Amino acid sequence: AKALAIQTDKDNSQSLQDYATALTIAKGAVAALELEHRAGNATAEDVRKARDQLTAAEVMYQDALKDSIRMQEAKAQAEMADLSLAKAGLSVEMERAKGDAQRAKRMGDEAALTRALIKQKDIQIKMAELEVKMEHAKADAAIASAKARMAQLEAEGKLTEAERISIEAAIKVAKAQKELVKVREENIKLMKEERSEMIAGNGA
Repeated sequence: AKALAIQTDKDNSQSLQDYATALTIAKGAVAALELEHRAGNATAEDVRKARDQLTAAEVMYQDALKDSIRMQEAKAQAEMADLSLAKAGLSVEMERAKGDAQRAKRMGDEAALTRALIKQKDIQIKMAELEVKMEHAKADAAIASAKARMAQLEAEGKLTEAERISIEAAIKVAKAQKELVKVREENIKLMKEERSEMIAGNGA
Protein backbone atom coordinates (compact mmCIF):
# COMPACT_ATOMS: atom_id res chain seq x y z
CA ALA A 1 0.00 0.00 0.00
CA LYS A 2 2.89 2.34 0.82
CA ALA A 3 4.50 1.69 -2.58
CA LEU A 4 1.15 2.34 -4.27
CA ALA A 5 0.80 5.66 -2.43
CA ILE A 6 4.26 6.73 -3.57
CA GLN A 7 3.44 5.88 -7.18
CA THR A 8 0.14 7.80 -7.13
CA ASP A 9 1.96 10.87 -5.77
CA LYS A 10 4.13 10.91 -8.90
CA ASP A 11 3.16 12.44 -12.26
CA ASN A 12 2.00 9.37 -14.14
CA SER A 13 0.55 11.14 -17.18
CA GLN A 14 3.29 9.84 -19.49
CA SER A 15 2.47 6.25 -18.50
CA LEU A 16 -1.28 6.44 -19.17
CA GLN A 17 -1.24 3.89 -21.99
CA ASP A 18 0.93 1.52 -19.95
CA TYR A 19 -1.50 1.70 -17.03
CA ALA A 20 -4.47 1.20 -19.36
CA THR A 21 -2.82 -1.94 -20.72
CA ALA A 22 -2.01 -3.17 -17.21
CA LEU A 23 -5.63 -2.59 -16.20
CA THR A 24 -6.92 -4.60 -19.14
CA ILE A 25 -4.53 -7.46 -18.31
CA ALA A 26 -5.54 -7.39 -14.63
CA LYS A 27 -9.24 -7.55 -15.52
CA GLY A 28 -8.59 -10.50 -17.79
CA ALA A 29 -6.60 -12.26 -15.09
CA VAL A 30 -9.41 -11.89 -12.56
CA ALA A 31 -12.02 -13.14 -15.01
CA ALA A 32 -9.87 -16.12 -15.93
CA LEU A 33 -9.08 -17.05 -12.31
CA GLU A 34 -12.73 -16.76 -11.30
CA LEU A 35 -13.57 -19.29 -14.01
CA GLU A 36 -10.70 -21.52 -12.86
CA HIS A 37 -11.88 -21.21 -9.26
CA ARG A 38 -15.42 -22.27 -10.17
CA ALA A 39 -13.93 -25.22 -12.04
CA GLY A 40 -11.86 -26.14 -9.00
CA ASN A 41 -8.53 -25.35 -10.65
CA ALA A 42 -7.68 -22.20 -8.63
CA THR A 43 -7.95 -21.30 -4.96
CA ALA A 44 -9.89 -18.46 -3.38
CA GLU A 45 -6.52 -17.00 -2.39
CA ASP A 46 -5.47 -16.92 -6.05
CA VAL A 47 -8.62 -14.99 -6.89
CA ARG A 48 -8.12 -12.62 -3.95
CA LYS A 49 -4.58 -11.80 -5.03
CA ALA A 50 -5.70 -11.20 -8.61
CA ARG A 51 -8.44 -8.86 -7.37
CA ASP A 52 -5.92 -6.98 -5.23
CA GLN A 53 -3.75 -6.54 -8.31
CA LEU A 54 -6.79 -5.35 -10.25
CA THR A 55 -7.59 -2.79 -7.55
CA ALA A 56 -4.01 -1.52 -7.67
CA ALA A 57 -4.15 -1.32 -11.47
CA GLU A 58 -7.42 0.64 -11.29
CA VAL A 59 -5.95 3.11 -8.80
CA MET A 60 -2.84 3.66 -10.90
CA TYR A 61 -4.83 4.07 -14.11
CA GLN A 62 -7.19 6.59 -12.52
CA ASP A 63 -4.23 8.51 -11.11
CA ALA A 64 -2.47 8.53 -14.49
CA LEU A 65 -5.69 9.68 -16.12
CA LYS A 66 -6.04 12.58 -13.68
CA ASP A 67 -2.39 13.53 -14.27
CA SER A 68 -3.01 13.43 -18.02
CA ILE A 69 -6.06 15.69 -17.69
CA ARG A 70 -4.10 18.17 -15.59
CA MET A 71 -1.28 18.15 -18.13
CA GLN A 72 -3.69 18.73 -21.03
CA GLU A 73 -5.30 21.64 -19.20
CA ALA A 74 -1.93 23.19 -18.36
CA LYS A 75 -0.75 22.92 -21.97
CA ALA A 76 -4.01 24.41 -23.26
CA GLN A 77 -3.76 27.32 -20.83
CA ALA A 78 -0.12 27.95 -21.80
CA GLU A 79 -0.97 27.89 -25.51
CA MET A 80 -3.86 30.32 -25.05
CA ALA A 81 -1.62 32.62 -22.98
CA ASP A 82 1.00 32.65 -25.76
CA LEU A 83 -1.61 33.37 -28.42
CA SER A 84 -3.18 36.14 -26.32
CA LEU A 85 0.24 37.72 -25.83
CA ALA A 86 0.91 37.58 -29.58
CA LYS A 87 -2.48 39.16 -30.27
CA ALA A 88 -1.72 41.98 -27.84
CA GLY A 89 1.56 42.61 -29.67
CA LEU A 90 -0.25 42.82 -33.00
CA SER A 91 -2.73 45.29 -31.52
CA VAL A 92 0.19 47.55 -30.60
CA GLU A 93 1.58 47.23 -34.13
CA MET A 94 -1.82 48.14 -35.58
CA GLU A 95 -2.00 51.33 -33.52
CA ARG A 96 1.46 52.30 -34.79
CA ALA A 97 0.45 51.59 -38.38
CA LYS A 98 -2.69 53.71 -37.96
CA GLY A 99 -0.58 56.52 -36.57
CA ASP A 100 1.80 56.26 -39.54
CA ALA A 101 -1.17 56.41 -41.93
CA GLN A 102 -2.57 59.52 -40.24
CA ARG A 103 0.79 61.31 -40.36
CA ALA A 104 1.30 60.38 -44.01
CA LYS A 105 -2.18 61.64 -44.87
CA ARG A 106 -1.60 64.97 -43.11
CA MET A 107 1.69 65.41 -44.95
CA GLY A 108 0.19 64.39 -48.29
CA ASP A 109 2.74 61.61 -48.66
CA GLU A 110 0.85 59.13 -50.83
CA ALA A 111 3.68 56.59 -50.94
CA ALA A 112 4.00 56.55 -47.14
CA LEU A 113 0.23 56.34 -46.81
CA THR A 114 0.12 53.32 -49.13
CA ARG A 115 2.87 51.60 -47.16
CA ALA A 116 1.00 52.24 -43.91
CA LEU A 117 -2.27 50.92 -45.32
CA ILE A 118 -0.56 47.79 -46.63
CA LYS A 119 1.05 47.38 -43.20
CA GLN A 120 -2.39 47.57 -41.61
CA LYS A 121 -3.66 44.91 -43.97
CA ASP A 122 -0.67 42.70 -43.09
CA ILE A 123 -1.50 43.06 -39.41
CA GLN A 124 -5.19 42.37 -40.01
CA ILE A 125 -4.25 39.15 -41.77
CA LYS A 126 -1.90 38.12 -38.95
CA MET A 127 -4.56 38.88 -36.34
CA ALA A 128 -7.17 36.90 -38.27
CA GLU A 129 -4.77 33.95 -38.56
CA LEU A 130 -4.05 34.19 -34.84
CA GLU A 131 -7.75 34.24 -33.99
CA VAL A 132 -8.23 31.13 -36.13
CA LYS A 133 -5.44 29.41 -34.18
CA MET A 134 -7.10 30.45 -30.92
CA GLU A 135 -10.47 29.07 -32.01
CA HIS A 136 -8.89 25.79 -33.11
CA ALA A 137 -6.99 25.59 -29.81
CA LYS A 138 -10.17 26.21 -27.80
CA ALA A 139 -12.09 23.56 -29.73
CA ASP A 140 -9.24 21.03 -29.49
CA ALA A 141 -8.97 21.64 -25.75
CA ALA A 142 -12.72 21.18 -25.32
CA ILE A 143 -12.65 17.91 -27.26
CA ALA A 144 -9.64 16.59 -25.32
CA SER A 145 -11.22 17.59 -22.02
CA ALA A 146 -14.53 15.92 -22.87
CA LYS A 147 -12.84 12.69 -23.97
CA ALA A 148 -10.70 12.67 -20.83
CA ARG A 149 -13.79 13.25 -18.70
CA MET A 150 -15.52 10.29 -20.33
CA ALA A 151 -12.47 8.07 -19.79
CA GLN A 152 -12.28 9.13 -16.16
CA LEU A 153 -15.94 8.38 -15.50
CA GLU A 154 -15.57 5.01 -17.24
CA ALA A 155 -12.54 4.17 -15.11
CA GLU A 156 -14.44 5.09 -11.95
CA GLY A 157 -17.54 3.19 -13.04
CA LYS A 158 -19.61 6.38 -12.91
CA LEU A 159 -20.39 6.90 -16.58
CA THR A 160 -24.17 7.02 -16.87
CA GLU A 161 -25.98 7.11 -20.19
CA ALA A 162 -26.98 10.72 -19.49
CA GLU A 163 -23.33 11.64 -18.87
CA ARG A 164 -22.26 9.89 -22.07
CA ILE A 165 -24.87 11.74 -24.14
CA SER A 166 -23.89 15.07 -22.57
CA ILE A 167 -20.16 14.53 -23.21
CA GLU A 168 -20.71 13.35 -26.78
CA ALA A 169 -22.86 16.44 -27.39
CA ALA A 170 -20.06 18.67 -26.09
CA ILE A 171 -17.61 17.00 -28.47
CA LYS A 172 -19.98 17.53 -31.40
CA VAL A 173 -20.34 21.23 -30.52
CA ALA A 174 -16.55 21.66 -30.40
CA LYS A 175 -16.17 19.90 -33.76
CA ALA A 176 -18.86 22.15 -35.23
CA GLN A 177 -16.91 25.17 -34.00
CA LYS A 178 -13.85 23.92 -35.88
CA GLU A 179 -15.96 23.73 -39.05
CA LEU A 180 -17.11 27.32 -38.55
CA VAL A 181 -13.49 28.40 -38.27
CA LYS A 182 -12.97 27.17 -41.83
CA VAL A 183 -15.22 30.02 -42.99
CA ARG A 184 -12.87 32.49 -41.32
CA GLU A 185 -9.95 30.81 -43.06
CA GLU A 186 -11.66 31.53 -46.38
CA ASN A 187 -12.03 35.17 -45.35
CA ILE A 188 -8.29 35.31 -44.70
CA LYS A 189 -7.69 34.20 -48.28
CA LEU A 190 -9.84 37.11 -49.46
CA MET A 191 -7.88 39.50 -47.26
CA LYS A 192 -4.63 38.29 -48.81
CA GLU A 193 -6.07 38.83 -52.28
CA GLU A 194 -7.06 42.37 -51.27
CA ARG A 195 -3.50 43.00 -50.09
CA SER A 196 -2.11 41.77 -53.40
CA GLU A 197 -4.51 44.11 -55.24
CA MET A 198 -3.43 47.03 -53.08
CA ILE A 199 0.22 46.38 -53.95
CA ALA A 200 -0.51 45.86 -57.67
CA GLY A 201 -2.72 48.94 -57.81
CA ASN A 202 0.00 51.15 -56.41
CA GLY A 203 2.89 49.58 -58.31
CA ALA A 204 4.52 48.54 -55.07
